[in-house]
Amino acid sequence: MTTHVFDASGQFMHQCVLGPDQFRGEICWPAISISDEGTVSLSVSGPEYTARLFRFDANGKPICQFSFDVDSDEVFPQPGTDRVVAVTYEEIHLLDRHGKLIRKIEHRPDGQWVVYPQNLTFAKDGSFAVISDRTVCIFSSDATPINHFDLPPPVTHCSKIAINKDRVVAVSDRDLTIQDRTGKLIQCTKLGVDRKDAHPCFSVDESELLLIPRAGTQVTRYAIP
Repeated sequence: MTTHVFDASGQFMHQCVLGPDQFRGEICWPAISISDEGTVSLSVSGPEYTARLFRFDANGKPICQFSFDVDSDEVFPQPGTDRVVAVTYEEIHLLDRHGKLIRKIEHRPDGQWVVYPQNLTFAKDGSFAVISDRTVCIFSSDATPINHFDLPPPVTHCSKIAINKDRVVAVSDRDLTIQDRTGKLIQCTKLGVDRKDAHPCFSVDESELLLIPRAGTQVTRYAIP
């Protein structure tokens, strides 16, 4: 299994490779993050094995790996920390570097139960957002509830989202919306068929939005209003 690392300009840097003695099986639902120092964290999970996290140094050399105490559907490395966030059918868990539970989230910021949380995404400061039944729920880096708001009508509950310090972006089918972190709609844009279901993320300096295609190699860049 190979993870390819690029710099902010798109220039290839190196690979992070796991040998057959470290991982076997189909790659399902991977989540990747990279620190400012270049350390790469890769989490994988799937129906035939428990979720696992692998860490690599700035040169692509494996550092460590561990599994998790909770039976999670997906796990996500938290930027700027050595913690992870694990998502189950109706809960969200903040775990330490050893996979031990720090905090469990069962309720949205509005007090409603978390139901099938999807598309968890992080800001650079470690705060994160997740979609629960068409509602965007925002939590601080220590999993404290911050805010919630509904997605605008053009997008669906299965939208891909990205978050930074003051914006939340959602992409669904051929629609792209930008809201502030209170839910105010700032922009709604129709996307071409080649950008359908693209994955949104912010550039390192957060001045641009990048749309990574579901298939293909062309990344589209947008200025953030």
